[in-house]
Amino acid sequence: MPHGSRAAGASEQDDRETYCRSKSYEASNAISEVVPEFDNDPVAEAYLMADGLGDSLIVYPAKRGEEIVGYALNTFSNNGFGGNIQIMVGFDMDNKIVNYSVLQHAETPGLGSKMSDWFKDITKPSQSILAVICHRDCWP
Repeated sequence: MPHGSRAAGASEQDDRETYCRSKSYEASNAISEVVPEFDNDPVAEAYLMADGLGDSLIVYPAKRGEEIVGYALNTFSNNGFGGNIQIMVGFDMDNKIVNYSVLQHAETPGLGSKMSDWFKDITKPSQSILAVICHRDCWP
């Protein structure tokens, strides 16, 4: 075994574990912003749901006790000016969007970076998504 191989391999494993913990923490924070109050660990209970387009979405069920109070979906759009936009969207059990959180984007620091709040302005119904209703068939 070449000198340092074991240390390099261990370091790569440590880096992967740190990255996974960071992503899990990021998802947990986003979920807590976008769904009704819950007391379970949605990240630990996450599952994949087919999106009907040949891909899948990560679904995070939010529960209070044994009752499901909402879902968070990790979704995306490839239609950003700067490319892919990763979003966590939360729904309540009436299929209404509770909130959303932009997880990652490559938009410009000016207008593009304002997307975190742009679609939340309920005084502008033509741009707000917070009152959108999802059809029953969007749920697993």
